[in-house]
Amino acid sequence: MAVHKSAELAGALWRDIKKIRSQRVRVHIHSHPLATVWVAQCLAALGCCPIYTVGEEERRDLLENSDSIVIDLGSSAQIGKEALMQVRDYAISSGKPLVLDPSGIRLSSLRMQVAQELLQEGGQQVLRANAAELMLLNGYIFTDNHESQFVKSSEAMGAAYDLAEKYGHTVVVSGNVDIIVGPEMDQRYVYNGCSLMRNVIGMGSACSSIIAAFAAVNPNLEEAALHAMACVGLVSERIGTRVRGLGTFQLGFLDALSNLNRTGLEKDLKVESPPSYR
Repeated sequence: MAVHKSAELAGALWRDIKKIRSQRVRVHIHSHPLATVWVAQCLAALGCCPIYTVGEEERRDLLENSDSIVIDLGSSAQIGKEALMQVRDYAISSGKPLVLDPSGIRLSSLRMQVAQELLQEGGQQVLRANAAELMLLNGYIFTDNHESQFVKSSEAMGAAYDLAEKYGHTVVVSGNVDIIVGPEMDQRYVYNGCSLMRNVIGMGSACSSIIAAFAAVNPNLEEAALHAMACVGLVSERIGTRVRGLGTFQLGFLDALSNLNRTGLEKDLKVESPPSYR
């Protein structure tokens, strides 16, 4: 199937980026300590104001002053399940966009339990995960952890559709191809990207937080997720052939993200809208 290069998509993506930068969108992140600095740097490069705390006393104030919220389950042990439930409930009651990232659930029964409890109908939510994590959330049992490391995005399509249908949320599958499934069961594929992304600690968390940034300015969460993943994939692809390794990739990614402009978006975006999976 041909990949379409859409002037309309490029224009819509650029409008969202300009809104993020002009509004200085505030994204409240709950992430693993190993990922938090990288996530904050990516958000700042995009033009956002990242907000982070582990303090219960100030959490409510910071949530109220945020535009969107991210729950990365890497923070579950540090912050605690009950606090994350309260964050989820606040997002639903306030109507603020919430992005759930079930990182590490294949290795931690606690994170799996928390993810299953966090997922519920209601609110403006996006679920972003890799293929193995989505399959696990949908009840698939891997024979070993090594098997789960090599699952392709296309193998998780059934899980993505099941979860989108069950909870009514937008679901994003990150991987060799990024797939966005909306609550109406339509889908988009993003082919932009770079293989070095998988080796960056916190890259998945950064993707989730960038989705939250776009969701803060675009109430269509399916479109916001598409724009976010296209933005990340495009930036990483543009620099991937010019860097010497992981260190220069990270620096180059931040520079390219902060300098991203309208030039070349239409030409470089590689997105398709195939027929429904079902």
